[in-house]
Amino acid sequence: MTKSREGKPPKPTRLEKLAYLHAALKYVEGFRTAIDAGAHCGLWAEIMAQQFKRVVCFEPLPENQIALKDRMAQFDNVMIYKAALGEHCGNGTLLDPIKAGGHSKHYVEFGTGETPVLSIDACEINEVDFIKVDCEGADLLVLKGGIETIKKYKPVIIVERLPRFEARYNIKEDEIPKFMESLGYREVEHHWRDVIYIHD
Repeated sequence: MTKSREGKPPKPTRLEKLAYLHAALKYVEGFRTAIDAGAHCGLWAEIMAQQFKRVVCFEPLPENQIALKDRMAQFDNVMIYKAALGEHCGNGTLLDPIKAGGHSKHYVEFGTGETPVLSIDACEINEVDFIKVDCEGADLLVLKGGIETIKKYKPVIIVERLPRFEARYNIKEDEIPKFMESLGYREVEHHWRDVIYIHD
C-alpha cells in the first residue's frame, strides 16, 4: 500500500479491506458459525455466508440494516439482529458523528435510548469459529460481552483498532491486547487498523 503525502498509509479501498478478511479466514478450521459484529452493509458478511454454515450479523443503524437485508436476501444461512453489541444487554443512543465532534461514523452511547443493545453471550450462539468486530471504538466491550462464547469455542477474531474511537469509551490503547492475551490469544497479523488474533 502506498503512502499519502502526509507519510501515512491511505485509507484502504473496500477491495483491500476484503483482503484483510481473507487473511483472517485462512486461520479458521471449522467454518461452522461466523459472527459479524458491526455488519454495516454486509460486504464482509457476504463473503462469510459463502464459506460458513451460518452467519450471525449485528447492525444498529437503520439505513445499514436495509442495505444489509437486501444484500443477504440471496442467502438462507444468515441471521440479522437489528441491534448494537456491548458488554451487557440494554439500550443505547446512536450518535450522529456530524453532531458529535465530526467523527466519521455513527457510534452507540450506552445507557438509555431507543437502540437495543445485546451481548454475544446473551444470544447463545453455538459453534462459533470466527468473530469480526468493527464497532466504532466499543470493540473491547463487545469482546467482553462475548467472553464465555470466546472461551468455549476459541474462534479466530479480527478486530478493527482505532484508539481515538476507543477513547470514547475510556478504553486505553493497550487494553484489547491485554484482554486477548488473558484469554490465551496472540496477534498473528495486523493490516491497517485490523488485527487478527488466534488462540494458542
